[in-house]
Amino acid sequence: MKEIFLLIDNGKILDKVFTNSIENAELIFKRDRDWIFSDTAYCISEADYLAETELNSLESQSYEG
Repeated sequence: MKEIFLLIDNGKILDKVFTNSIENAELIFKRDRDWIFSDTAYCISEADYLAETELNSLESQSYEG
């Protein structure tokens, strides 16, 4: 099943691709789109990114109260 994968660097979304695996997404980012991965750049599924963002939001709210 295909899904959206994001290329993230320093918290910013640089690119996205619709494919069936994270391995294919990384290959597309590297080969077809000439992105260079660094210590701060990584690939993640959009669903995981949204879940992580929501979790971080909830954690920061709990520290405010």
